[in-house]
Amino acid sequence: MAKFQKKQVTIQDWLATRPYKAPLASDLYYLKVAKGTYQILETEREWFVRTFENEEGAEDMLKKLSVFLTCYFEDYAVEGGIWRGFTELHSQRFGRYLPFYNLEDYDPDYFNLQDIQYLFWHFISKLDGSSFYGPDHSIMTSLSESLLDYFEDELENALVSDTIEKLLTVEDGIDWYAFRDKLEWFSTKHSFLSMDFLSERILESVQIFQQLTDTELAKMAMYDFQQKFYCNQHSSFMALTASEWFAQIAHCSEQMRAQIR
Repeated sequence: MAKFQKKQVTIQDWLATRPYKAPLASDLYYLKVAKGTYQILETEREWFVRTFENEEGAEDMLKKLSVFLTCYFEDYAVEGGIWRGFTELHSQRFGRYLPFYNLEDYDPDYFNLQDIQYLFWHFISKLDGSSFYGPDHSIMTSLSESLLDYFEDELENALVSDTIEKLLTVEDGIDWYAFRDKLEWFSTKHSFLSMDFLSERILESVQIFQQLTDTELAKMAMYDFQQKFYCNQHSSFMALTASEWFAQIAHCSEQMRAQIR
């Protein structure tokens, strides 16, 4: 039997999803939820070790997956609407909220087993070097059922903050750099998209810009790269760009929504 070194989700792991460094009271609460999520996932720790084929990779995967799924819980608890925005777009395009699953009992206004199953499978399928599993794999389904129970039980204790609401609010006439900061957070920090937009290729491009000795040229090159990247790079979520998904969920005027798209 493979040995597995137990660790815990840290505040730094959770703050990786935030646009600031000092934790708020709500961050400490969601860290607690992430730790609870980790404890549930860890009940199948040997499966995670086999999936990633080494203990260190499995540990990293467990922590990131715990934060990833806690973002789903937080999104519903604070009425962020980020995940709802995706399922609405999927419904508009394909006539159903999600692929693969029986959606007879699906409630777009509440937690759903199918949401957790899909996010779980999507996360695992994005990892390099991991084994391939179908979206209805028995262990992922069992863990998703346990997580659904945990999230429902925890909901009455949820600490609500306006962090997500502020990040999704876009006023008419907003400065480009202020808007870029919001889109950058959504693309590279919020867990749903970060695995797509923090790829090795992207990080290498950013490092190249940072090494330019002409600071003005570096600034212009980075501006051009970010503008094209966030608007044109397709994610693994229905091939949506960050700007398309953000436009669906932004708190803004319809005129501004059209500009974001």
